[in-house]
Parts: sequence; C-alpha cells; structure tokens
Amino acid sequence: MGKIITSIFILLGFYAHAQEDIKMAQKHLENGEIRKSKTILESRLCTNPNDEKAILMLGDIASFEKKWDVALSHYKNLLNTYPSNADYNFRYGGVLGLKAITISKIKAVVYIPDIKKHLEKAAELDPKHIKSRRALVELYMQLPGLLGGSESKAQRYANELKIIAPREGALSQAYILKQTGKENEAKTIVQNALSQIRNPYASPGQNYLNYEFGKITAEYDIDLQKGLKLLDTYIKNYNYKDMHSLEWAYYRKAQIHTHLKNKQEATEYIDKALALKGDFEEAKLEKKKIQKL
Repeated sequence: MGKIITSIFILLGFYAHAQEDIKMAQKHLENGEIRKSKTILESRLCTNPNDEKAILMLGDIASFEKKWDVALSHYKNLLNTYPSNADYNFRYGGVLGLKAITISKIKAVVYIPDIKKHLEKAAELDPKHIKSRRALVELYMQLPGLLGGSESKAQRYANELKIIAPREGALSQAYILKQTGKENEAKTIVQNALSQIRNPYASPGQNYLNYEFGKITAEYDIDLQKGLKLLDTYIKNYNYKDMHSLEWAYYRKAQIHTHLKNKQEATEYIDKALALKGDFEEAKLEKKKIQKL
C-alpha cells in the first residue's frame, strides 16, 4: 500500500510539473518570446511524443510563423488521435487553405477536397463553430463552380452564423453581397454591425475581430475613428493566435488616415507596413495614393 501511495505522489508531482511547463510556455508566448516557448514545448514532446497540449501549441506557433507544412504535421498528428475534434479539423483544413494560397493555382486544386472535408466536418461536429463557418463562406464564394463553388452553400453557413454569432454573421453576409456586386447592401449591413460595437474586443481569442472590423472601416470609409481604435487594440494585443500579420494592421491604419487626409500619419503607417514586408504590393499602391494627398 505504501508503494502505491508513493507512486501516486510521484505521478502527481510529474503532472504538476507538466502543468507548470505549459503555463511557462504560454507566458513566453504572451510576451512574444516564441523561441523560449518552443524550447519548452519541444522538450515536452521528447518526453511524451503524444502530449496533446504541446502539439497543439507548436502547431499554432508554426501557423503564426507561416510554416504551413510544420503546422499541418502537428495538426495531422492531433487528428489521427482525435478525428472527431471540431477545432483540430478546422485548424488542419484552415492551414491547408492558407498553404494553397501560396502555391500555383494548378497545384492548389489538389488541396480543395481536403480543405472542404475538414472545414465541413468541423462545422458538422460543432453546431456553434464560428471560424469554420466563416472560412466556408469565403471558400464557397471564391471557388469557381467547376471546383465546387456555391453561393447557396455560402449563404447557408452565413445564415447559421447570423444565429450563433450575429456580428460575424454580418461580416459573412456582407462578404457574399460584395462578391456579388451588391456593395451598397453590404455597406449597410456592416454599418449596422459596427454601430453595435461599443469597445474593442479585449479577449485574446477575439482579437482577430478588432482587425476584421477595423479593416471594414478602412474598406468602406465608414466609422473611421472607431476603426483606428479597433486596429490599435489589435496591434497592442497581437499574439501567436492572430493570423492577420501586423503589416496588414498598419496598412489598414494607413488607409484610414488616407481617407482622413492625414498625410503624415498615413505615411508613417504605410512605411511601418513596408518595413515588415518589403514586397507588400498593396502597401506600395497605397503609398502612391498617400504621396498625392
């Protein structure tokens, strides 16, 4: 009996140490110390190759660093063990889609069936999974009909979003309308959604919405001061779970200042965007507009 109790205490000690490792890795990530976090997580995998939390965090880090193949390897590992996990299906399908964007259109076609399969499975497994539905709306609107594109399927997922996440449903509905040439209707929808946002999103898990609604204000030239506040919050809270790179946030801020005719501020932010990504074509075009102010 004494040996059993001793073993239990040893196991509890190991568990506590493991939890402490994860907390430390998480803290490093929150401080932007990705290398330190990776060292801890990779060490955990050496001890336990099936450590779910470490695999997930390493996959998220690889996604943040745009190392698509590394991220896919980690997420596939998780899917092999947890095939009915909605979030893991979403992560795998989503990163597969991001990888497809970076290769030739001919090669990308091969990935489409798997992208659809995993995103749809995520939505099926979790009736309230927001991000998979957002991704499916854009996927079905972007794909040509021959490759499975479908406005009706995109609309179905947008309708589901209206119920489970009204503001994100508004973003998806506006996206469909814009893609079909109904920009005025799209603008009305996003204006209404923006009017309901009193403060920037504070939760790290919702930081992406600060970018997306900030982007909307820049694209439609509406509620610009609110857009600046949202983008400022996005930049301040930018973390490894955010897929919109900082250069895009600076680009959107430059766009807003261009609308406001603030040449100095617009130049400052477009230069920040280009400093992070020298071949940022959209930013180069925006800089030409700014120079004409």
